[in-house]
Amino acid sequence: MIGQAYPWDLVDHPGRAAQWREGGVDELAIASSYHAVRALSWRPDGSVAVIQQQRSAHYLPGSDRWVGRALRPRPPVGLPHNLFPRSVDTAREAGLGVRAWVVLTHADHEAGSPEAAFSTVDLFGNRSRFALCPSNAEVREYARGLLVDVLNQTGVDRFLIESLQPLGFRHLVAHDKSPFSALDDSAIDLLSVCFCTACEQDARQRGIDLAAAGAVLRAAFARGRARGGGRPGAAATADEVAAVLVQLDELRRSASTRFLSELAEPEGGQPLDLTLAATAHQQTFGPFASVTSADAQPGGASGFCAELSAPGGAGWADAQTFAEWGAARVAGTLNLTRSGATVREALADSHPTGTPPIGALDELFLYHLGAQRPADFDTLGLAELPGARTRSIPTETEPDR
Repeated sequence: MIGQAYPWDLVDHPGRAAQWREGGVDELAIASSYHAVRALSWRPDGSVAVIQQQRSAHYLPGSDRWVGRALRPRPPVGLPHNLFPRSVDTAREAGLGVRAWVVLTHADHEAGSPEAAFSTVDLFGNRSRFALCPSNAEVREYARGLLVDVLNQTGVDRFLIESLQPLGFRHLVAHDKSPFSALDDSAIDLLSVCFCTACEQDARQRGIDLAAAGAVLRAAFARGRARGGGRPGAAATADEVAAVLVQLDELRRSASTRFLSELAEPEGGQPLDLTLAATAHQQTFGPFASVTSADAQPGGASGFCAELSAPGGAGWADAQTFAEWGAARVAGTLNLTRSGATVREALADSHPTGTPPIGALDELFLYHLGAQRPADFDTLGLAELPGARTRSIPTETEPDR
């Protein structure tokens, strides 16, 4: 059983690590690089600190590898720059295993910042303020650097990685008012496709005319608006649009496969263990990347993690598909944000029958364990789920500092 936490969840309240370990948690996935966030940090006296980061942050001290690079991680604002190493020490002292929870292409930034040059571009030329495009070599090098910093500074070589692919339009950002525009799923998918310069180059190499594809999708967006009585994308897409979307999805997945392969390369002879937040559903956007059976082969991720709380049991279907593909490790992440729910109840809610096959999972991630009120931890009922205990956790050794 693996709890997901922010570094301040442990640094501000060191006793929580021992509490979690005694309560049935085997390991923590601690955020080392994360997008903009507002979160509560619980203190031992029951009070809270409100953590507010308006842009993405890297919770480790800077390293020489970033000198001279246009795309580099930013330190947190108003917080110590060594929060992640400190949280790792706290977890290890409590007997917990540690992996780093790393968000790759979700990087909130300001207009005109260096990140903007590597962000996604939609079919109307709008640049994202929160999503980087991994078709850019600089983005892939940046993401690889996030992992290497963790390895070199803490010895942690196991990772939970999110946002391998561009996030798409649907992902929450700032104080979002776009839902008032009544976009349906088709329109949102059209706005999620990237048309940046790097994607144009990749498309050209595969014989795809991205400019022509963009023209087809823009026409579809406008046609949907006209037929839907002012609701963009309300009409069904034409066959030619569907064919273009399939073609562009293959382009996106090809870029993701290259990205994952580069991330998984050993560092100085040290293998990196990557668990990828993923889905077997195609033509989807978001932090859970679309993967195929080819991605389950050696040379990529060490395991796939499904979103168990996805509607309609889709996450459990993903986990079953990953197992059928022969994935080395099948994991699932369970959303614990429903107030007052035990883990057993959250699991029941996540499956159409109410009885999910939890024994089929090698690992169960608890999202977001660190956000739980410390006094409520015992009510989660972790001890009732022996079948969910992590079976693949290795014995950690102390790193050379």
